[in-house]
Amino acid sequence: MKRIIVPTDFSPAANHAVRYAIQVARKTGCSVLFFHSVYSPRNDPALIRKFPTEYQKLRSQATEKLKKNILAQYKKLKKSQKAKVVIV
Repeated sequence: MKRIIVPTDFSPAANHAVRYAIQVARKTGCSVLFFHSVYSPRNDPALIRKFPTEYQKLRSQATEKLKKNILAQYKKLKKSQKAKVVIV
């Protein structure tokens, strides 16, 4: 196994999956990709023209929430295990 992909919606169940994926990655040495989807009006130019600021704001908020959530889960597990988490 080279990579674990973990989808998240920031729910308690998703947070559990995040912690579990980090633990598995530490034991196996594989990388973890965390994924959160936000609707993209990329294919709808009318929506982009009408709401460009709102879309960018929602996207930024989701990205920050994902970063905070993943780092919080990582810190809970960091005490006894070593691992590297990179969020792009």
